[in-house]
Amino acid sequence: MAQFETLSVPELMDLCEVLDTMRHPKLLEVAERVTVATLIEPQLCGQYFLARALANRGDHEASWKLLASTLNEAREQVGALPVYIDCLMSLASAALKLGDSNKSMGLATEAFNLSQESDYNKGVAASCNHFGSMKLQQGDIEGAVEYLEEGLKHALPLHSQAINYTIYSNLGIAYMLQGDFAKALEYFSTTLAECQQAGHKVGEGLTCINVANLYMGQGNYPKALQFTLQALNIYEALGDTPSMGYALGMLGGIHKDLNRYPEALEYYQTALELRKSIHDVFGEATSYYQIGSILALQGDYDKAAEHLLHSREICEAQGFVSLMASVYLELGELYTLQNRYKDAAEALQLGSEYAVAAGHKHLHNKFLIYSGKLEVARQQPEAALPIILKGLELATELGLEDDVCKLRLLASQCYEQLGQMAEALKYYKLYYESSQMLQGAESTRLIASLQFSHQLEQQTKEAEIERLKHVELKKAYNELKEAQDMLVQQEKLVSLGRLVTGIAHELQNPLNFVTNFSALSIDLVEELSTAADDEERAEIIQDIDDNLAKVHAHGNRAAAIVKGMLELKRDGSGAPQPVALSRIINEFVPLAWNNYRSKCTGLKVNIMIMPPEKEVAARIVSMDVGRAIISILNNALDAVREGADKHGDMFKPTITVSLGSEGDNALITINDNGQGIPKEKRALIFEPFYTTKPAGSGNIGLGLSLAHDMIVAQGGGIKVDSEPGFGASFTIILPLAELEKSIN
Repeated sequence: MAQFETLSVPELMDLCEVLDTMRHPKLLEVAERVTVATLIEPQLCGQYFLARALANRGDHEASWKLLASTLNEAREQVGALPVYIDCLMSLASAALKLGDSNKSMGLATEAFNLSQESDYNKGVAASCNHFGSMKLQQGDIEGAVEYLEEGLKHALPLHSQAINYTIYSNLGIAYMLQGDFAKALEYFSTTLAECQQAGHKVGEGLTCINVANLYMGQGNYPKALQFTLQALNIYEALGDTPSMGYALGMLGGIHKDLNRYPEALEYYQTALELRKSIHDVFGEATSYYQIGSILALQGDYDKAAEHLLHSREICEAQGFVSLMASVYLELGELYTLQNRYKDAAEALQLGSEYAVAAGHKHLHNKFLIYSGKLEVARQQPEAALPIILKGLELATELGLEDDVCKLRLLASQCYEQLGQMAEALKYYKLYYESSQMLQGAESTRLIASLQFSHQLEQQTKEAEIERLKHVELKKAYNELKEAQDMLVQQEKLVSLGRLVTGIAHELQNPLNFVTNFSALSIDLVEELSTAADDEERAEIIQDIDDNLAKVHAHGNRAAAIVKGMLELKRDGSGAPQPVALSRIINEFVPLAWNNYRSKCTGLKVNIMIMPPEKEVAARIVSMDVGRAIISILNNALDAVREGADKHGDMFKPTITVSLGSEGDNALITINDNGQGIPKEKRALIFEPFYTTKPAGSGNIGLGLSLAHDMIVAQGGGIKVDSEPGFGASFTIILPLAELEKSIN
């Protein structure tokens, strides 16, 4: 980079292309050098990249003005058509972001026509991608896919990562909106792999955000959190402040969905300050809107309205049409909660008009839902019914099953208010059917997958046993089996040693406090005998009293740890019995981490135990499940430690542990953001003695195998999901138990 001053003008132009793809801050300096070139065409090219550099650092107003002036100059110059088309597409993207879909469409259409006439493949690919993005916003998924696939045909021969990754990302989003999550993940995985191979960090970050959105749509918040944090790390390393603000907003959205409002508010406020620092006006308006939505959920309606109205003020001044529609939607809901029905109706009407103007069918449908809900709340069924039926028609057209479900319930309530009980019952039955389908679809897929995996595993093991029974070298097999049994016993002792080490570290902290405060009290007793007066004696006695209270508290903490372990030992000493799984997680996760960090003192890992929506119990042998958790966590800790060794400070090791249930199964899920497990190795990780660790490391490949056997012995199983570069997710599946029977 330091030698770019020696490059020729054509080489500097190529460098600008690369720096723009990377959003590198050096683009500004290199582009300025190109603007003073002798020939007019390079000058215009330099101006275009200079405008891009200004946009990358958040100065959108200056970028827009420079693009417009460059466009006018390029229009008059022979040979400057590529620059003219590139300016058209950048202006089209800016107009779309501002919510002016008509202007955006006009600019992109002109770019598309000129690109086709001049065989400018980059322009055709970029305009097709733009049309695909607009179709996605309008809810026309099939139309979006058609444009995007056409754009990909023109983009692939260019080998331009900057164009390819955006088209792949939009295709992934299209399939995600269609509910084909496997296909969406396939496109995102392709994009991620290509971006990582090319060192294209901007594309890698955007793909991580898309994957996080996919997992949010599935309700897999640990995974969504993992990929959003990965994107944030990339943006921090790049110094890409606008994207950092977006990632922080995503983190706020994840915590909002988890009902963790204080954490969500903190992320939104951090994003707001960041966006203010770079004068990102659109980002500021977005943050005020997000903060307002959280404050409304917390019941602080006055402050919520203040933030939402401030966001609306910015949107009106800047012409942010789509965002303004979202703000009015939130205001409508807020006013409804305050029984300000007239204000709510006005806000929803205005917002609906903005949503239609932006061509945002999904958002328009939300307005129909909220408007119908408002009229039902006002006991105005005659006004509500046409709105609800129109929304139902649009939601069905767009394939928005969740919205269809909500609108059917509203229709039932509306007909009930009208006294048309037959229609009310009809729509309630339809609502019930759709709600059951929505709840059962994911559960059915997961259970079927788990059952198939379990059957396949059992059949594979049985077939292998039969094969081994009939081999000619039966004696050698028996000797090997004896050696394996001995190693299994050794691994069990190692597992027990890890458990004991973890307990010792867990007990060490309260015992240290007991020792230290006891020693201080002994010294204070000696000082008491030499106290000068009653006032000094009273102060010393008070200090002794405080110390004894602390000794008592930390002694109780140590006793509680011992009691908890004894209870778990009692639970695990016989047959499986109902146990609250949050207790198992809260006991054994700290034990595993304390044991691991005693060997890796410099490692810092963010371990998050996600609180369940409700307690989940399973019929288990507690100690065996605890040891399985320790084995899987050790594997996860190894993975994130390797990531930290490979990537240094850019990598933030993160592990999340969550608890839930599906059907008749309780699920404990442990996610890590390590390097992931290749597909060819995933089928082997539970096999005895299979390990990827080097010889002499002390790992003989029995930890996960024993964990698997202990869980299977209790009628459960372990499922692993992973892709290289996407971390790993281990899910312990256990037989669900009645909650009331599990808590004594």
